[in-house]
Amino acid sequence: MKNDELPFIPEEYNFNLPEELIAHFPPATRSGSRLLIIHKDGSLSHKMVKDLPDFFSKNDILACNETRVSKRRLRLFRKTGKECETLFLSKKDGIWQCLMKGSGRIREGESLHHPESNESFNFINKKDIFSYIKFPPLQEEPFFEMYGEMPLPPYLKRKAEKEDLIRYQTIYAKNPGSVAAPTAGLHFTEEILQAIQNKGTQIVPVNLTVGYGTFAPVSEEQLQQKKLHEEEGFISAEAALAFQSGKPITAAGTTTLRCIESVYRKNGHIIEGNFQTDLFLYPPDRVLSVNRLFTNFHLPSSSLFMLVCAFRGTDVMRNAYHEAIREKYRFFSYGDAMLIL
Repeated sequence: MKNDELPFIPEEYNFNLPEELIAHFPPATRSGSRLLIIHKDGSLSHKMVKDLPDFFSKNDILACNETRVSKRRLRLFRKTGKECETLFLSKKDGIWQCLMKGSGRIREGESLHHPESNESFNFINKKDIFSYIKFPPLQEEPFFEMYGEMPLPPYLKRKAEKEDLIRYQTIYAKNPGSVAAPTAGLHFTEEILQAIQNKGTQIVPVNLTVGYGTFAPVSEEQLQQKKLHEEEGFISAEAALAFQSGKPITAAGTTTLRCIESVYRKNGHIIEGNFQTDLFLYPPDRVLSVNRLFTNFHLPSSSLFMLVCAFRGTDVMRNAYHEAIREKYRFFSYGDAMLIL
């Protein structure tokens, strides 16, 4: 697997990944994944996720993204009986931006039927790849929870199964609204988090709602403007106070890193409150707010791979990915992890 469709992306962010290394299903246990350690001098060592507590102490903070994946994939039907698989991404001014598959050409104002609930959805229009739909007058999140399906990443090339309802959700997920999981957090068990706390490490929650842009290819315009899709975030007063203590911060995942770094860059320090971010970092940018990163292995030419290169350096990360491929680590959402020191 190599992304050859984006010629404007510098070649150093591209790499060949054998298809068989893509993890299509979760490991037998959350903590059963392998862990590649990238040491301060750039050297590498091989551990297991269950060894993660060994790298924490009483002077550390572990920041985790508490966002919850919403079951936002609905199956709607046209009057012709044609099924329209619809992923509801985000709402603005009462209208939902969606991705639709198998719908054909839909007329503006056409009504789409949801047979299980007998509710009707109004198709507004389509712009580029996105469709715009008005929800019936009811509470959306309870509706998604009752009738929706888990929106798995497209590279898994399969429909969500019963196991995914549990395994594609972190054990600490609280705040609904994401269409993708903060996948580094999928590795944590109660036992691992307790062992980290027993070291004296402070576990600090933040929230960044993960959007479709996590999956979407980087556009040339985004690369030139250095702006990504917008995502909504929140940092509590208690979390901000912890971050202001000066203790080294380990971010659990790139979404957690993006949350903290966005606030830091806007304010010069980490403060409480709600915010929106379109932050896009890649070398020679450097991360200013976070000291260590626990993360999965990302897609070639993706904004997430560029972000980890900004965090640790492109040469170091390319070497680490080469080692992971050579050692047959599992990649992407249900794959193995790395700890970047």
